[in-house]
Amino acid sequence: GSSLRRLIWALAIMGACIGFSLHLAELAQRYLSYPVSTEFSNEGADFQFPTVTICPTDNFVDFCQPVPLFIPMNYFRCLQDMVLDNNRVYKLLGSENWNASLRVFPYNYYHHGRLSLRAVAYRGNLFQQPYETVLYCRYNSQPCSFENFTTYKDEEGLMCISFTPTNRTIVNAGPGNGLYLVLHHVTENYLTDEEQIDYVPGFQVALHESGFKPDMSLGFKVPFGQKTTARVYAETVTKVNRDATPCSKNLPNVTYTMNYSYPDNFENQSFFGDYQDCVIRIKQEEFRDTCGCLGTHLPLPSELMNDTLVCHQLPDEVLHQNIYAVTFRHDDGTVGHTDYRISNWTEPDDRSFDFDKLIMLSDYLKDNWDSLNFNRSKTFLRCYDQVLNRQKSQGVTTTNCKVRCTKTRYRDITTTSSWPKDFQLAAK
Repeated sequence: GSSLRRLIWALAIMGACIGFSLHLAELAQRYLSYPVSTEFSNEGADFQFPTVTICPTDNFVDFCQPVPLFIPMNYFRCLQDMVLDNNRVYKLLGSENWNASLRVFPYNYYHHGRLSLRAVAYRGNLFQQPYETVLYCRYNSQPCSFENFTTYKDEEGLMCISFTPTNRTIVNAGPGNGLYLVLHHVTENYLTDEEQIDYVPGFQVALHESGFKPDMSLGFKVPFGQKTTARVYAETVTKVNRDATPCSKNLPNVTYTMNYSYPDNFENQSFFGDYQDCVIRIKQEEFRDTCGCLGTHLPLPSELMNDTLVCHQLPDEVLHQNIYAVTFRHDDGTVGHTDYRISNWTEPDDRSFDFDKLIMLSDYLKDNWDSLNFNRSKTFLRCYDQVLNRQKSQGVTTTNCKVRCTKTRYRDITTTSSWPKDFQLAAK
């Protein structure tokens, strides 16, 4: 009898253990399948100084350096002239009624005009170089110089500079003991008054791991004429690999086309892959499949650039013409109709301003509608705006995008103070 009772108890305990194990397994499976992200962070451990990328926010060229042409014209124009005229072309292409009065400064189309400059922006030495920008450099209490910086071509900031230290260990913490810079930038302003509300003239600074593409939208601003101090914190984030939110120890590298100013000679650059690169790829594939072009405001995956145009690419023939906003006045002096006129120069001697030689921009577009593919430019513009608005309001599906299981994130706290007006840099 006692042996039978012991056997029954043993079977009961074994059954309870099996049931409990199955219940735990079910709970674990349910936990792993929940659409939530679980991660652990370790802030401040083994601090490694980040790569620092600096882009100008409102300026891009310090003098009127001529932009080389790929068409048979004997004169040149510079970028700051082009950005003031390109937006007027896009304003007309985006208008339903070409006979209506136009705005002298079509602010809503400045972004389009600026993006079209990516096609010509790197056709020469059109930007301030690191030796002109970095006046003073000190890192880890030791002197450094512009030679410690490399150039980086950004889709928004165009020409930027990056500082990647060989020794990432900082001996002493505190202001001035990490990276200390005095920067100089005197260039032509391309921000409108409306844009300067959100984009402070000066620099945008992004902190990121070496080898990863910087996301300049996540950085901090350094306004002109101010001393900006940034306290940097490093955080190592380790993510739990779950079915609903998988992570990967090794994501494939990505390659972007950074410079397409020279046809058939694109400049590509590779980076370590990240979650955001997958999101960019999905967005660009939607632009390609919907519009037949790639979003010019986004990084350009090199394999997609092999057989696809960008959405903002005006012909050289129109980029190198002056476009004026001409406002007519009534007899009583009140402001009347405003239209756009284009110079339509063909020879260097034509460059003197003569109102009688100007032609209506609308007539110029109609006369060259097929030969210069303005119909394609108009189609790209409208489709680009539609897809961009949809992505901004609804986002994209990123179910198949993985994150890295371990990643370092940098967080900054900035303070800004004014320089003394009579401040002089010490000279030896």
